[in-house]
Amino acid sequence: MRQVSTRRRWLRLSASFVPALLIGLFLVGAVGATGNELATVNVEVGDNVFRPASITVNVGDTVVWTHAGRFPHDVTSMGSGPLNSPRRMMNGATYSYTADTAGTYQYECTIHDGMDGTLIVQAAAAQPTTPSAPPRTGMGALAGGPASAWALVAGLGLLLSMGIAARRRSA
Repeated sequence: MRQVSTRRRWLRLSASFVPALLIGLFLVGAVGATGNELATVNVEVGDNVFRPASITVNVGDTVVWTHAGRFPHDVTSMGSGPLNSPRRMMNGATYSYTADTAGTYQYECTIHDGMDGTLIVQAAAAQPTTPSAPPRTGMGALAGGPASAWALVAGLGLLLSMGIAARRRSA
């Protein structure tokens, strides 16, 4: 008698937990399918060099300069620009900038002549109002990539678990 009671409790718990889990997976898949992830780009500040010297990011991305040299350095825009790190960064210090405006920005270490770099910030890609290429066919929901596949699997699992739960309740 005790086994039946424990089994019933487990079935009730799984009948309510499984749909919630699958809904969560569906939502994660749907969010992952947007493709609008922001990036973080790292630049090493060495002695008399920025590595890489030229970087390209999108609006919203973050650039992190990390001091990895023996001598003090800074990251300062040439002319009028958005970059203005502390003047004497030492080994291990970081300076970050989140790109908010498209453009090309030249920057330098004001302590060391000839130590300069270029930051190119691209505007966020606009969503086309009309498709520039024929839509994908034959794959249904899988045309969006792996995240869409997870969303499809989660949705089918949700429907299956709801059907099982409804069948158990009616029995």
